[in-house]
Amino acid sequence: MPTFNIANEKIQGVDVVIIILDSSFETKNKQGQDEIISEFQKRAIASGFRGEVVPIWDGGGGRIHFKAPLQLHPFFSTITQRYIADHFNKQLSW
Repeated sequence: MPTFNIANEKIQGVDVVIIILDSSFETKNKQGQDEIISEFQKRAIASGFRGEVVPIWDGGGGRIHFKAPLQLHPFFSTITQRYIADHFNKQLSW
């Protein structure tokens, strides 16, 4: 059963389910990324989490990469390892 650490937050009035993915997510084409996000979205809803799934991953050099709605880019550009340690306190499993 896969288990992922997540944060279920309200950011700028938008509910999001932030999930940490492996950096290989970045190498997938748009369709592949969208399919992964869609699967996580279904699993999050089935588990009772509210909000749009936003994947984040290690971009190298201490940077966090993400795929989020444009209006949330300023927030996600500031995510640090400290934020992850403090906010990723829930799990999504199936």
